[in-house]
Amino acid sequence: MKKILLSGICLIALLLNSNCIQAQYDYLKFENTQLYFEKVYSLDSLKSLEVEKNLLLGIPKLKDVTNFQKSPDIITLKIENSLINYRKYGGKWATTAAFLNNPFFADVSIVWKEGKYKVTISNMYFNTAGFGIMKSSNIFLKKHGSEFDSRENVILAGQYVEKYLADLFLIKKESKDW
Repeated sequence: MKKILLSGICLIALLLNSNCIQAQYDYLKFENTQLYFEKVYSLDSLKSLEVEKNLLLGIPKLKDVTNFQKSPDIITLKIENSLINYRKYGGKWATTAAFLNNPFFADVSIVWKEGKYKVTISNMYFNTAGFGIMKSSNIFLKKHGSEFDSRENVILAGQYVEKYLADLFLIKKESKDW
């Protein structure tokens, strides 16, 4: 009886631990061993054309954005040589993962409809001086890409990247008042 109870407790603890690791990220996701960022932003009560207008006014002004292209229903662009300010999110130079001190690159696509827009960021990597290109999927996922890396410093680095990207693409409604 004790063995069954102990086995059940261990199984519950294992399941809770794996769910906690998955819950460490709000917008970082993986599929087929590839890591990507996806967030839906709400612009309540705005029609699709107004959402599009706000995106067209705000996105091209972002720092480190290149190759901005708009087709009728999607905006694509690249983030190049961006430095993630992890200090803004509580990170400290000596205790934060070293790759965060290197330029960040990614591909971005944005789609919109009534009252919201969705930002999807893929092909994320850091260009490090000593190691060359470090793909985010290799950093934040375990070797086989089947789950997130559970090391605390890796989780914190992922949270800094996630917060940076979420803040970067936050577009506020255009105000008619001044």
